[in-house]
Amino acid sequence: MSPIWQLLLGLLSLVAVGIGGIAAVPHSSCPDVTVTPTATATASAASQATPTPTPTLPLRPLPDRTEIFSIVPEESLLTYTVTQVLLNAGGRAEPVVGRTRQLAGQLTLNYADPRRSVFGLFTVNLHTLTSGDRARDAALRSDWLEFARFPLAYFRVQEVRNFPPDFQPARPLEFQLVGALTLKGITRPATWDTTAALYGDRIKGTATTRLYLADFGIPLPVVPGQIEVTDGITVTLEYTFQRMQPPPLPGGT
Repeated sequence: MSPIWQLLLGLLSLVAVGIGGIAAVPHSSCPDVTVTPTATATASAASQATPTPTPTLPLRPLPDRTEIFSIVPEESLLTYTVTQVLLNAGGRAEPVVGRTRQLAGQLTLNYADPRRSVFGLFTVNLHTLTSGDRARDAALRSDWLEFARFPLAYFRVQEVRNFPPDFQPARPLEFQLVGALTLKGITRPATWDTTAALYGDRIKGTATTRLYLADFGIPLPVVPGQIEVTDGITVTLEYTFQRMQPPPLPGGT
């Protein structure tokens, strides 16, 4: 190659390098500061290697805080189970199960010490109990429990026993709720074996107790020559409580 062509190629190379350097300088930069493409790539890689930390919210439950929870009827179910003896079938025993979702009640959960939570009055609409047998349910309503006069059962919690000291959300706990149960106008003590767990804005669990009709002055259901009922009823509540949203502050803030 002739010296003239070598000189031309050298000049073209210098021009190309100069154009590339000018394109790499941001418009807001000072004229006397040169930023090369290599330096830009290095800065970008460094920013990706050390992302900005994201702030995290504290985990529930929060200490020294209380919130009100209300039972969700459509997600809760109360059942009673009794044993009836079929006299006309050789004395065969079989369970009878009645159920209802007509429940109401609230509690104020104390996060710092759940044993000090405040329970409202829990009610059950007995008139809505169904067992799958219309004749049996009708007799229960009119003759034995007299739902027309006493349509509701009440339970008031008076004490929480054996609540575990290491309360943790989303972990089922076992304890007892002790209180007074009112049925057909008569109040007797009752203890419910209870499980409960907190899942976000819901409390889910079960509560079970054993009661006897004789304690409430209720005669045992009997159909002469056909059916007898043994005293002793197991009542089970599968429940869901949902946290109630606090009312808006004055001024909408």
